[in-house]
Amino acid sequence: MRRGRGVPVAESRLRAWLAGSASSLVWVEFEAYARRVFAAANADWYGDATSYAAALGQAQAALGSDCTSFDLLAPYLTQEPQGKDALLEALGAPATAAFIDQVLDALLHRHAGKLDLVLLVRAPADLLGRVAAPSFDDLDDIALALTELIRRHAQRPLAGLVIDKQHGASLSADEVDAYEPLIGAARHYHWVTGCAFAAVRDGTATAGSLDLDLLLFPETPLERLPEASAKLRYAGGLDSAFWAGHGAGSRRLAPALAYGRIPALAEPETVLSALRELRT
Repeated sequence: MRRGRGVPVAESRLRAWLAGSASSLVWVEFEAYARRVFAAANADWYGDATSYAAALGQAQAALGSDCTSFDLLAPYLTQEPQGKDALLEALGAPATAAFIDQVLDALLHRHAGKLDLVLLVRAPADLLGRVAAPSFDDLDDIALALTELIRRHAQRPLAGLVIDKQHGASLSADEVDAYEPLIGAARHYHWVTGCAFAAVRDGTATAGSLDLDLLLFPETPLERLPEASAKLRYAGGLDSAFWAGHGAGSRRLAPALAYGRIPALAEPETVLSALRELRT
């Protein structure tokens, strides 16, 4: 582990890929799948950090992903708080913060040097999505709260931060302005930064002027990803059809960052077969 400005810096596969020194990577999101397959759909999924980390570790051992993310907000939002004030209150729960600390420590210890672990936070606009058009002030309040959450993990050897945008194919001007401190904090910690657009199927999306390394498209085939620019790279290809076993053998991995999310109900045999074909 290198150090910079007093902050631990993981020896990151993602950083190596961005620099051109790694030809291809596979980045699989698998929490929902792991919960069903390796934790018997545990109803108290966020109740025991040891069991939770063990299930994710089993999934990683089977899948062999180069990178994955940890959904930082999911443990806080099991009750789906309504409105900004309730959301801010939920994000301040100390017991949940302690659960996350235990999970991250366990995952980083078990997979040190073998897996890039990235924090994922849901886009504030999505969190406030029941409001037709969240104000800049509301977006800013939530983004600042998320910045405080990630600051708690600044001393951990994490590889990156991803903002997960479930709805739409662009960030509004207000979103870009509100999210800048969040991305700025990640940059200060020397993390790779990205935005995932879950609903985009053609690789066409924009994050405006936000200072990102990556745009991620879990439902866009590899051949439809945009060409990399001097500043921005793109990842995708492991879409729903891939996890269902449709055309896995025709995917071209190198020099791509193959990225996707395993559906919770995907069949384990099909998932493993698709990954084997991708890597051959």
